[in-house]
Amino acid sequence: MALNLEAIIFGNLQLEQEMLRIIVALAGLILFSWFDLFNNRNIPNNLLYLFLGISVLVNLAYSSNTLEFSLLVSLLIALVSYIFYRAGQIGGADALVLVSISQLLPIHPSFLNLSFNFPFIFSTFLFSGFLFIIYFISYFLVRVIKEQSPANSLYLLLSIPYLAFSYFYINSPIFFPFYFLILSLSFISIIFFYTYKDSISKMLIEEVPLKNVQEEEILAIDFMDQTIIKKFNIQRLVTKKEIEKLKKSKLKKIFVYTKLPPFIPFILFGFILALLFSNYLLLS
Repeated sequence: MALNLEAIIFGNLQLEQEMLRIIVALAGLILFSWFDLFNNRNIPNNLLYLFLGISVLVNLAYSSNTLEFSLLVSLLIALVSYIFYRAGQIGGADALVLVSISQLLPIHPSFLNLSFNFPFIFSTFLFSGFLFIIYFISYFLVRVIKEQSPANSLYLLLSIPYLAFSYFYINSPIFFPFYFLILSLSFISIIFFYTYKDSISKMLIEEVPLKNVQEEEILAIDFMDQTIIKKFNIQRLVTKKEIEKLKKSKLKKIFVYTKLPPFIPFILFGFILALLFSNYLLLS
């Protein structure tokens, strides 16, 4: 296994059937983006599992030199995605799509001419996150200004460690403008979110009857009776078990994050940017 990893990371390897892999990935991402945008973020599970199955089959059929590595990357992505899914940070569809992409493209296509190989899903997620942060700041900045939302100025103190980081990073030998931009936007989005956390959260939630709550929705437990939340140990991610807890709590209406932005379109455009510009992620 160690020798195989060394050969993959530092060797001059090319994925078998690269264009087929890219076409399958793009087709799936375009289809799921349409559902995410125009079908109320509801993607049929059978399509998601079909996409995952096709991705696995393509990888098994054309991975004589990268099979072990692709399985390792996919397991890592599946584990991390599941943790975020259970925490209510990403949807189940997002997790399955990320695992499928890691199967189809375990490393970067050869036309990018990278000096060494690393998982393509890392580049995809980096560009997707970059686009999402830009959207998040732009959209909610307009909203909070328009609605004159109250700010918790205490969180502006977080700008102090950011300025310290900026000073040392800019003057360090590993300074790289693109990474500085990504890290800066990440810092700014965190500061902005916590400064307007309550206002932004209220823009994303809706009070709905308990009977209308569906599995895999995200509860806004911070806006619910904390005594009930603690008594019944209610979690953010709605499952059958959580629905039973909510029924026992006698709550008639609950707060749900019904207005969360769809993430798969960001994965789609992040995927495209990764195909075009992943070579710029390397410092050399």
